[in-house]
Amino acid sequence: MVSLKPQEIAVVRVRYPGMKEKDFTLFIRDDSVLMHDPVNNFFYPGERVHVEKLRMFTSYFMNIYFEDFVTDPGTRDSVLLSIPDMQVIIDVNDGDPVEFDIFPCYTHGRRDDRYIYIRKNKDPEILIGKHIITDLWGKWKEDFIRN
Repeated sequence: MVSLKPQEIAVVRVRYPGMKEKDFTLFIRDDSVLMHDPVNNFFYPGERVHVEKLRMFTSYFMNIYFEDFVTDPGTRDSVLLSIPDMQVIIDVNDGDPVEFDIFPCYTHGRRDDRYIYIRKNKDPEILIGKHIITDLWGKWKEDFIRN
């Protein structure tokens, strides 16, 4: 679904609809990573962030696979009518941006933490992803800030 090398990524915007205070943006240039809080318009100084954790975070975009397509029209429509848990927008150095909407998956009315639903680039097709991208999903800016 996505295969980007870290050096191909220019900007990663992570948005949490309904929890704007958790939003963050990463600017990647050469060998440096800057973290920005878009809500407060604040750049975190290098000594305040875990640069290695940020680099690892960007490496998750090297290979994001999906397990299957959602074929049930009712499930697909239900997902499309809901607000995503997380949105990730990746600006690449050469090419079009890649955007993901990530939704929780429910099985028998309960949240299934093994799987997620993914929509890429506002496509009406909904994909099922395993939580192999758990390290990506649910990361908040606090996960990268040194106290």
